[in-house]
Amino acid sequence: MIVLDATTRKLEIVLAGAITTNQLEFVASYHDSTLAPPATNHGVSNNTTAVTLVAAPASGVQRTLDFLSIYNADTVSATVTVRLNDNATLRTIENVALPAGSSLIFVRDAGGTIVLDTILRKLEVVLAGAITTNQLPFVASYQDSTLAPPATNDGASNSTTAVTLVAAPASGVQRRLNFLSVYNADTVSATAAVQLNDNGTLRRIVNVALSSGAMFNSIFSAGWSVFPAASSGGGGGGTNWIVSDVSKSANFSPVTGDKGKLFQVTTGASTITATLPAAATAGDGWYIFLRKVDSGSGVLATSPAETPANTLSQAEIGDLAVVWTDGTTYFAAIIPASIDTGSLVAPLISADIPFL
Repeated sequence: MIVLDATTRKLEIVLAGAITTNQLEFVASYHDSTLAPPATNHGVSNNTTAVTLVAAPASGVQRTLDFLSIYNADTVSATVTVRLNDNATLRTIENVALPAGSSLIFVRDAGGTIVLDTILRKLEVVLAGAITTNQLPFVASYQDSTLAPPATNDGASNSTTAVTLVAAPASGVQRRLNFLSVYNADTVSATAAVQLNDNGTLRRIVNVALSSGAMFNSIFSAGWSVFPAASSGGGGGGTNWIVSDVSKSANFSPVTGDKGKLFQVTTGASTITATLPAAATAGDGWYIFLRKVDSGSGVLATSPAETPANTLSQAEIGDLAVVWTDGTTYFAAIIPASIDTGSLVAPLISADIPFL
């Protein structure tokens, strides 16, 4: 956690030398100890001249950095320094040689995420070229600073035309990204960029080449990760988290081949039960995701029941539930979509998930 606690203290970016073609792009989200809403600053580097990432707070205010991305848009490697400037006393926080096309990401360990804080700012996905067979599907969940329930947007890329992942919020509202997955359903590698669009000014956050069947995720308070294509064996390492998503509104029975699928469940007023394969048949490391996508009074359930008991019944609209087995017992945990918008403390996962 990085905190600016004096009017003389700010965060800066500076490069070791002049760029060749393009300055480096950055996006920084932060919140203050007052009741002021969280905010986002974005811009570009200026060679060896320092540029402010996060300005100093007002007197008596503590300003906490929640999220920072620095993307090397240049054609060659660039050496980047992120530093604290305390009234001209400089303290290096990070100094790294960033290859062209790479991103340096900082996420606060207890609540870091990207914030859209004006009606002009949205998150988009765009590909470097046309697809061969299939567009890249995505799932994005977010939470507003109002009392509105969390929401999920899903869709697919449109080759080199940008597609909105998370739309801009209403006036006076701050919108936080909780979860994002982009999956390469094409038959060949695809280069996908996630970018902040501020009224036509674009700041790339990540730009990554995904092999066919690979994906990347952003999970609230967990940061960005890149995963290779799905492989055989248990969870973790080279196995995707979410490989595809399916909508359900009645009882259903996942099979062993559904490992890694996200089931988007509309419960209405009913209990929707997922009848799971025998744990021994599914095998150690088998898992699925469930998300309740409506505000109905119904709940999610599994048969056999999960451990801890009644975990899934606590899922609310937008929550992401993880169900997995060790080959003997089924376990479950909830990654809540709702967050404490006042304190920005991220909810904790309710159990140890071996592949997360």
